[in-house]
Amino acid sequence: MLKSSKTVLRPLFVFNRCRVYHNALEGTRLKGPPQIHFWLLYAQQSIEGNGCKDINRLIKLGNAAAQSWRPIFILQMQDLGLTKLVQWIDWQRKRRCAQVLKINKWLNSFDKLA
Repeated sequence: MLKSSKTVLRPLFVFNRCRVYHNALEGTRLKGPPQIHFWLLYAQQSIEGNGCKDINRLIKLGNAAAQSWRPIFILQMQDLGLTKLVQWIDWQRKRRCAQVLKINKWLNSFDKLA
């Protein structure tokens, strides 16, 4: 069952017999940030090496949210012991930045010829 808290939907599991609510994200770093429905898309784009501006453009997430989520996401992955994933994300991001710089350099040299 999803229970609404203000404007954010959080997954809450309701145990009717004892009337207890349980949030699956309780005790994790992912509990606090809003727009929980974007987390999976954000994680996928982050793993592919996309930066904050690319993620903002692809999933229509605000740039401030994309920037604030990155350290939360990285710390949560480290808490889960997924250091290889964190290293992969860092490597992918550096690789992507190098590709963009190479393309920009090539385009600038082409503009000088024209």
